[in-house]
Amino acid sequence: MSANVSEIWAGDGTRLDIRLMRPEDVPAVAQIYNEAIARSESTNEFEPRTREQCGDWILTGDERFSGYVAERDDQVVGWGALTRLYPRAAYDATAELSVYVSAGQRRGGIGRALSAHIVDRARALDHHLLIAFVFAHPEWLVDAVRRRGFDHCGTLPEAGIWRATLRDVMMFALRLDGRPPEPAR
Repeated sequence: MSANVSEIWAGDGTRLDIRLMRPEDVPAVAQIYNEAIARSESTNEFEPRTREQCGDWILTGDERFSGYVAERDDQVVGWGALTRLYPRAAYDATAELSVYVSAGQRRGGIGRALSAHIVDRARALDHHLLIAFVFAHPEWLVDAVRRRGFDHCGTLPEAGIWRATLRDVMMFALRLDGRPPEPAR
């Protein structure tokens, strides 16, 4: 096992290898992301992303803002990323956390394991704050973010559209130095 790969046991007792995303992972990453778009529950995208779009978005060449994949039996079954919250240097200590799991692999602890790994990497990379944006519904998604230690710090009313309906987008934060986020004002 390479030093760049973490062996983690998923909630269902199976082994996952989690590592930095490589260019050859982009087709699987795009497929998983496009599944999420088709389900319309965890992303605010309407149209599928091409492989090139996914690669440009996630493979930035900046270690602090990187993608990670979870593999089971040499197959990418999930991915996550630390992406820039805002493209200005004043926000470099903050990253948005996104995690996606292949539809056929959900509810097995992959998302939890991948999130935990990426949060640990964010600490090691000296990030101060992680942000997660989620729709207020489905509730399982909100619960998943809370279980990972994120605190609700604000809601953007009717900021997203889902199935032709305006929906609230909730913002959650995790301070990596252990302090809770400031309440929304």
